[in-house]
Amino acid sequence: MAFAFYIASAVAVISTFLAITRRNAMHALLYLNVSLLSIALVFLLMGAYLVAALEVIIYAGAIMIFFIFVIMMLNIAEAPMTKGKGWLRPEVWAGPALLSTALTCSAWSLPPCFCWRGLWGPITSGEGACRPRKGRSNRAMPIPAEHVLVLSGLLFALGLFGLLFRRDIIFILLSLEIMLNASGVAFVAAGARWGQPDGQVMFIFVLAMTAAELSVGLALVISLYDRFKTLDTDLYNRMKG
Repeated sequence: MAFAFYIASAVAVISTFLAITRRNAMHALLYLNVSLLSIALVFLLMGAYLVAALEVIIYAGAIMIFFIFVIMMLNIAEAPMTKGKGWLRPEVWAGPALLSTALTCSAWSLPPCFCWRGLWGPITSGEGACRPRKGRSNRAMPIPAEHVLVLSGLLFALGLFGLLFRRDIIFILLSLEIMLNASGVAFVAAGARWGQPDGQVMFIFVLAMTAAELSVGLALVISLYDRFKTLDTDLYNRMKG
């Protein structure tokens, strides 16, 4: 099962790097969504079933839809027909599809008892029964906390890179989301290391802060674009009044 963790971590790092280096915001959201799903799988492997569900529902679901909605409102792309044809190009979907396939294969390699025991208890009969090995309990896979913290550090560094070097305000907000999510990964890893729920509680606080920051940030994006007709933060030099 360690194979699933390392594949999910690699997919998360690669997807995050590709997200912050794209020129098109919609393409970046595709890669970021794959990264968030990878982190959800990491949470599942750590036995943090609640935050894994929240990662999918809130981060990969609601927050991404919020970003897409704002980008559609801004209408900052080329003509609709040209933009629609661009989405049909294979290179737009090839990267996210390949990374999603690798993530799906790593999740598929997990035994059924591992995936569902946190929701309905261990499976004790049938072909997918959970039979603990000698000397091992029927608990979630023990992932070294150091490895998860390395993953968190890499994601935080990539988010910081995007925050410092991207001038598009949409990508700056995306980078902030990556950094907050990486800090949540560190909290959950620390809590799982000591078998305490504190890390998952802190993740929920981070999630609430992310939602508040995103609401204010995207409202500010719409206001700034309406005034300056650009998303380049270097041109926002008249912020008075």
